[in-house]
Amino acid sequence: ALEGIVADFAEDGQSLAFTPEQRKAALALDARPRIEFGPDTVTVRVVTFSKWGGFEESVYTVARAAPNRIVGEERTILVDYMCGIMF
Repeated sequence: ALEGIVADFAEDGQSLAFTPEQRKAALALDARPRIEFGPDTVTVRVVTFSKWGGFEESVYTVARAAPNRIVGEERTILVDYMCGIMF
């Protein structure tokens, strides 16, 4: 999927293409989702992409006990990208 996203932005003609550095960094990402179970919490890690932020890692910590509330959230930009369109 990473290769497809990077290729789309090189060819679509509507968005700014990735720089060589962005392309290299994006293709090196491990974007597989991860779930880790602890004694009291579950940690869920996902990587998403948007034209207005780039590749972002979101890590959610969820309580294992009902009602399974989100007790922590961290977001990190892994590869910055802006499509060049301003609203």
